[in-house]
Amino acid sequence: MLKNLKVYENEETRAEVLRMLRGYNKPYAPNHWHVSKLVCCQRAAYFWWTGTPWQPEDMDAVQLLFSRGKAHHYVLEVYPNKNIEIWKDNVVGHVDMRGDRPVEIFTTTVGLNRVQVPLAVPQVFTMKVNQLKCYLHMLNESSGDLMVFYLFGDYSRPIKPELKVYTMEFEEEQLRLHWKYRLTIREKIMLLANLDEVPDETGEFYECINCGYKYKCIEFLQERRALEAIGLIERIKDGEVILE
Repeated sequence: MLKNLKVYENEETRAEVLRMLRGYNKPYAPNHWHVSKLVCCQRAAYFWWTGTPWQPEDMDAVQLLFSRGKAHHYVLEVYPNKNIEIWKDNVVGHVDMRGDRPVEIFTTTVGLNRVQVPLAVPQVFTMKVNQLKCYLHMLNESSGDLMVFYLFGDYSRPIKPELKVYTMEFEEEQLRLHWKYRLTIREKIMLLANLDEVPDETGEFYECINCGYKYKCIEFLQERRALEAIGLIERIKDGEVILE
């Protein structure tokens, strides 16, 4: 039955699809801030604000990762009230959806075993929790849901995806101070942009993996790691650190 079958990889159509998917990924200098930029790596936010070209090492892979996240969001946004645009202090946010509370959705390849107890969520998903905190303050609310879609569950066999919803309740003062801190970061980055000085603060280590601004940070990160290694050696010499 397969004797006369022809199968080949169609690179032309693949390229066309990827080209259409990445159509919106054009560098630009924005005139307002997004919540996502207030909680991410400060260096990445600086380069974004100054309109630095986005040049990931593998644009196709990054675009497919974005597309995967968008596809999962589309499926998981089950409530009719979704993609809610909110504004505060000239900062825009987009709440994924609202049920009883605002919901932030996150798709991850992190194993469920990383979150042994709910209180570990802010440490494991720091950026997403910070994003949710911003949304809650902007909405004058104190509780929200972080919906995490674990693509590979806990990695046990057979692989089974898992969905968890973590409801978080914050004190209003805690959210106010968090928002104030985020606005401080915004003002700092804008000031440094005027001075043509890049901030030293980096984000979570995984942010570098597919970052399109990594080419601007390679030398900086190499120097920082070298200094950290030198510092560790000195601490070992002084007896502050004991290697077993």
